[in-house]
Amino acid sequence: MDLSLVRGGDGLWRPAVSVADVRFSSGGSGPMVTLVRQGMSFSLSWQGGSLPAPTVAGESATYSEVLPGVDLVVRATWTGFSHVLVVKTPEAAANPALRQLRFDIGGDARAVQAGDGGLRAVANGQVLAESATATMWDSTPSSAARPQTTARVAGMAAAESSPAGPGDAAATRPCGRR
Repeated sequence: MDLSLVRGGDGLWRPAVSVADVRFSSGGSGPMVTLVRQGMSFSLSWQGGSLPAPTVAGESATYSEVLPGVDLVVRATWTGFSHVLVVKTPEAAANPALRQLRFDIGGDARAVQAGDGGLRAVANGQVLAESATATMWDSTPSSAARPQTTARVAGMAAAESSPAGPGDAAATRPCGRR
């Protein structure tokens, strides 16, 4: 597999080689991501308005400044996609719009809440996509208020946080869904 994003003739971004038929927006008001499985589709759109054209690097498309000081990063994964918001400053973190984010759901699927807090995109009784409980993480450097809990193995450096997930020293917390 090669999850590096390439631009298709329709302007959408897709993994070069993947088992998942996933497409990312090139910007504008359409869906930010569409996943097609078994002839049925599931799409998510950014409810905050039009997306800017993304900066693409490897398997990630970054939509800069979707809110002041906040980037939206959508990544191709082996089985589909993931999306995270990168909150870049304390001022951005104070934005009330971050307290209750919503994405518009489209295509054939409907979101169904799982008992574990995750979500499933279901169409005609088939699960097209599923997610674990949403998680947020704080990747600011350690302080006396939050001692570092970095695990080091045989001289290897601790993993840093990225849009792929929290680093070894990040403080994590589940997010609620409605």
